[in-house]
Amino acid sequence: MPREPHLDIPFDWHPNPELPAARERHIVWARRFGLLDDPGLARRYTASNTVDIATFLAPDARGAGLDLIVDLAGCFFLFDDQFDLPPGQWPTDAVALCHDCMNVVTSNSPAAPGTARLLAAFADFWQRTLAGRPAWWRALIIADWIGYFEGCLTEVTAHHTAGSRIGVDDYLAYRRATIGQRPTVDTIEAALGCDIPSTARTSPLPAAMLTLTVEANLLINDYYSLEKDEACDTPNLITSLMHDRGWSRSRAVAQVAEQTARLAHRFLTLKQDIPGLCDQLGLNAHDREHVHLYIDILQNTVVGSARWSEVADRYTPAAVSQVARTGSGVWQHDTTLAPLPNQPTTPSTW
Repeated sequence: MPREPHLDIPFDWHPNPELPAARERHIVWARRFGLLDDPGLARRYTASNTVDIATFLAPDARGAGLDLIVDLAGCFFLFDDQFDLPPGQWPTDAVALCHDCMNVVTSNSPAAPGTARLLAAFADFWQRTLAGRPAWWRALIIADWIGYFEGCLTEVTAHHTAGSRIGVDDYLAYRRATIGQRPTVDTIEAALGCDIPSTARTSPLPAAMLTLTVEANLLINDYYSLEKDEACDTPNLITSLMHDRGWSRSRAVAQVAEQTARLAHRFLTLKQDIPGLCDQLGLNAHDREHVHLYIDILQNTVVGSARWSEVADRYTPAAVSQVARTGSGVWQHDTTLAPLPNQPTTPSTW
């Protein structure tokens, strides 16, 4: 993973003291859905710090709310790695899972017995996320998740036809969706009980700040995952810049670092206008508090992603070597998509 130049992200951040307990609760949840039935996968998964990213992204989340974010992280990583197969192989099962997940979010139906284990786990996460949330927010998160899954389908097609040599513009077009920033922000909102008014949530200023965090997290991810992506011939913004613009590796890395810093500083500039927005909307004290909470959520996802990436097992030389040796994702495993008879379900919240 490239560590120089150091990413300039001038945001305050603090660790989440509930990390060890949340990690243990997540393992129990993952076992409940049979995701860790394979001994080798279970051993590597429990020993890693992969799902710790949730506590980095949401340092103030606690209890069941934190569990929701940690379980999202588990779903994200297990889902993403199902697409990382050796060159030339089409991820048939992963594509089918993607379609099934889209059905879950549009129909709000619990997973039926015999469906894939990861689908059952995602359906449980989905029901918990929606519980108690307003109708306008539910419509927003459905759109965000559909955008994510559609991006995944676009990505797998682009990778299959062009390999890792995808142009910068084409890459960014789908990567803004598959980075998963919007569903992540939505989930943290639900976990923290963020009650931002719809008029503020959809205003141009917060919307622009959300877009900045999408871009920043895309850059942070590709900055730290470069070697892993190269090992399995997966597209990455840095390699796209090298191929598309003829840049050297060092120049492409430096450009990504510089753009990340520009986005972070731009975010802080826009943040200064948030009190004025609250004044313009005539918000009361409660609503203002939740607008600021939403902005803090956005900010923490950026700095938390960077802090976690600096220490993540996922990007260590050992993980890169595994990917290079197998040609598959770190958590790519057959049992993840195997049926789980009589799996637990969560009643619909609609």
